[in-house]
Formats: sequence, structure tokens, C-alpha cells
Amino acid sequence: MSKLLIILITFWTIYIKAHAFTNNPQRELKEDELVINHFSLHKVVKKNGQHTYLVKAVANNLTSTVRREELSVMDGCMSEICVKDIMFDMGYMRYVSVEAITYDNNLVVGTSEGWNGLYQPFKTNLANTSGCHQSARRKLCVGDKVRDFIGNVVTIIAIQQNMNLVVMSNDGWNTYRNHVDADSLSVIE
Repeated sequence: MSKLLIILITFWTIYIKAHAFTNNPQRELKEDELVINHFSLHKVVKKNGQHTYLVKAVANNLTSTVRREELSVMDGCMSEICVKDIMFDMGYMRYVSVEAITYDNNLVVGTSEGWNGLYQPFKTNLANTSGCHQSARRKLCVGDKVRDFIGNVVTIIAIQQNMNLVVMSNDGWNTYRNHVDADSLSVIE
């Protein structure tokens, strides 16, 4: 039993050391690490000076030297949002996946809805596509079907950072509404 515990602690220590960099978007980059530069995927070739890196574009193998501040890391978390989380962008009214964190703590997201590409949304436009909201009257969760104030059945698809909800109509049109107050919805029994 004690050998198993020692092995587990050893592997956990190795894992922590190997991934200790993940919550620092300003960290030093590793060779062969994938990064985002100007909304396209690059691979780090090597550190090329004190604050510059030689990177190679994945799409066409062109190399360039860029400042560290221009490269976004493709791992880690910022506040409660992590790379690979699925969010809802209320600015464009579509689902996105968080692809990277910029040097100055902004997010780069990707989408395949409408057009395929990377962009940098306003953080306040992103809503979580999982979790629950506890209002004064009840607990509402993503995926719950509820009635809006005029009786339409809608599905909660996301929770905004200000705790308002994003809902989608269930009438076949799949229209979205954001900034919905939880207390304006009633639970379908």
C-alpha cells in the first residue's frame, strides 16, 4: 500500500512539474509547442533572443521571428475559462471553442458555424455552456426547458458572467436571446 502511495505521489509530482506552466500565458515557450500568431496556427522552432521566437506556420511552413507578446498559448485557464472550453459568443450569437490565451490575458476563440476561423471576442460577450444559476426563486441549469414571460418554451443554452441567461427558442427557428433574467422564466413541470 505504501509503495502504491509513493508511486502515485511521484507521478503526481512529475505531472505538476510538467504542467506548471499552464496557467501563465506569459511563460517561456517550448520548442515544437503549438501557438497562435495573428489568428493562425504556428509551431515554435526555437527561442531566438531574449523576447523573440522563431516560429513556423503550420499551413505553409513559412518561418518568421516574432516577439513573445504576439504569441498566444494553447493551454491553461484564465479566471474560470480554460482552453478547449465551449462557450457561446453573444456578439455573433454562435458557439465557439476557446483555442488560446493571449500574452495580455485575452481569449482567442474558434468557430465552425457560418465561417471557419479564429478571432478575439470581447470577454463580456462569452457565456458558459455548462453549469447552473441559483436565482432567488430557484435553480436553473444549462439544458433546462423553461417558459419565457409570454409562455414560449425555450431552452437555457448558456449562463453569462453577470448571471443572466442565454436561451434558444424551441419553435423550430432556433433563435437566441441573451440578457434574460432568470426570474422572468418559469419552470416546466
